[in-house]
Amino acid sequence: MSIHSRFREKIDVLDLIIDVLRNHEETLSEIIEKFDETYQNLSIFNEKMDALNRILERLDGLKVKSVVKAKGINGPLVRIKCNDWITFKTASQGALLVAFNISEDRVTISSVTDLFIFTYSDGIPEFMLIMNKDRSLIAKKTLTAWSRRLSLEAGYVYDVISNPEALRGWLSSELGLPYDKIIHGGIIG
Repeated sequence: MSIHSRFREKIDVLDLIIDVLRNHEETLSEIIEKFDETYQNLSIFNEKMDALNRILERLDGLKVKSVVKAKGINGPLVRIKCNDWITFKTASQGALLVAFNISEDRVTISSVTDLFIFTYSDGIPEFMLIMNKDRSLIAKKTLTAWSRRLSLEAGYVYDVISNPEALRGWLSSELGLPYDKIIHGGIIG
């Protein structure tokens, strides 16, 4: 073999090596681009996960677990009607404000948290059973033949006695809230 042919063989091998290196360079460039894109997507995903975790921590702090009906959005807060006292009590722990009202035949209690307005409403006799304490806070049982007042059992009625201060104290202890965060009134909206 001549020097020229050996030289040509070496050049061909070098060309082959250069081609392989170029192909590897292109492949590595594509891999780096995909890696950069994946890294950016992961960064965005991490930001969204952090926001979601903050929201979930806040919801867990509110202890919202068995809420039954959501009415829709009213301003920045969602109004939720709780069908039972335990749900309302659990959801209202740590509320910013609680409002209550006693009408002729109903007790309505609402609590405002960071994200929700929870409402619980029940008849006076049913609510008195929940209180299972000094029932004279709301009404007293009297024996009568006929009355326009609230009837619970045959021959008995309840005369509504609105004692907001006593009910406020009971709600304060029941919901674990300071007395001044509980008002006699209603939440408009």
